[in-house]
Amino acid sequence: VTGVQTCALPIWDEALRLDALRLQGVPRLHDHFQHESWYCLVQEDIQAVSWDTMTWTDQSLEDSVVKILAILSDVHAANIIHADIHPGNLLVDPGSSDVFLVGFGLPCTAVSPDDKYSDLSFVDVPGPAVPRAWADGDEKHYFNAPELARFDAINSAIDIYSLAVSVLVSRTGLAPSQLYDIGAGSWCLDALAPSLRSWLAPMLSESPEVRRSGVKAFLDQHAVPSAGDHGSPRILDGCIGHSASVLPGSDASPPTSPSSPRSEEHTSELQSPCNLVC
Repeated sequence: VTGVQTCALPIWDEALRLDALRLQGVPRLHDHFQHESWYCLVQEDIQAVSWDTMTWTDQSLEDSVVKILAILSDVHAANIIHADIHPGNLLVDPGSSDVFLVGFGLPCTAVSPDDKYSDLSFVDVPGPAVPRAWADGDEKHYFNAPELARFDAINSAIDIYSLAVSVLVSRTGLAPSQLYDIGAGSWCLDALAPSLRSWLAPMLSESPEVRRSGVKAFLDQHAVPSAGDHGSPRILDGCIGHSASVLPGSDASPPTSPSSPRSEEHTSELQSPCNLVC
């Protein structure tokens, strides 16, 4: 979590509030410190790797999304919004397939404690800008929901949108700029299998209401309770192909970490007792 020195106290207060939830998929908070203009939190060491280092199948990715949405539901119910979801802030244990949500863009609070995928109001968050980072260059803004990108507006549905973009990027292995059709104003889902496309498309909608409805329908299919009731999901119109080549891997095997120097390097970094999130 980053911030300038003047916003260190509110960030720490927000972090403590998040830590008090004791959520299984959110690493525990141990300490905090400042280094120049950076404000850093010392969190529990998690033996996991980021989504963008994994080799996914449709089923393994879908299973991880169910787990992440369960974490997000509890986070949003506590009046907290992540506001910086991207593949680097989504972790998974390759052995157990446990998932973790890190790198909260604090301080970000929802409209009310009862938001839970149902409140359609937009609010501006005062104070320092929300950290938005995933990769260098111009890729990072593709993870921002339309209302956040256009109006700097915050609501729980922005997390759904960012998660959906992360799913698309992680499954295809492509950069967001290669997947978004600026002319059509929509995401190109041609490479995805129809089954994955059917539940991912509503979560990529410009409408927060459609995103929330999509989440509810998705969790209902997996017999997972979700907050709020918004009827049937409306499928997103746009660049969704009908006769595209489908990515390999549709079995239910767990995700595997690629055998590469990058993976070995990442593993070696996890030997320290704590993770520093700066």
